[in-house]
Amino acid sequence: AKFGIFIHWGLYSNFAQGEWYLQYAGLNEAAYSRAMYGFYPSRFDAHEWVKAFKGAGAKYLTVTARHHEGFSLWPTQVDDGYNIGLTPFKRDVLDELAQACRREGLQFNCYYSLMDWHRKDYPAGRVAKSCLGNQKGDYASYKKFMLGQIGELIDSYHPGNIWFDGEWEHAHPQNDGTWQRTLDW
Repeated sequence: AKFGIFIHWGLYSNFAQGEWYLQYAGLNEAAYSRAMYGFYPSRFDAHEWVKAFKGAGAKYLTVTARHHEGFSLWPTQVDDGYNIGLTPFKRDVLDELAQACRREGLQFNCYYSLMDWHRKDYPAGRVAKSCLGNQKGDYASYKKFMLGQIGELIDSYHPGNIWFDGEWEHAHPQNDGTWQRTLDW
């Protein structure tokens, strides 16, 4: 496809500091999570966005369905209450973007982080420890959550591709192999 648009969008957008804001600013995760109650992108118009992308020559759109911060940009049913459906905005931006892409002939794709700086069952690796401490997590619980969300993305939005990120969280040479066991599907 040669040219596409990649959008990083989540709670970090409230702070206008980039998707690693929670990590780089050394913020308290619980306080940061409350930003969900102020998430209201009132001027969001999926059709206008996608029309502009197509006008620029893009052939696809990839949007962060869920970045490392753990906030889901769709009203997922497989979650602990940390998603756009519980914000004042409430709208399903993934659905709106997917529909707009189909109308304009662009491929719709999702970005999904395997790493999570929010969930208490996530097995914190070398990066997530700064947000979550040394929590061991619960591999079975997190895996069930993660695979449930990925299934939701596939079944609800039919993305052409899913871009996975965060696998490197447990890929460090000092890793004890637990991440691989987590992803052993």
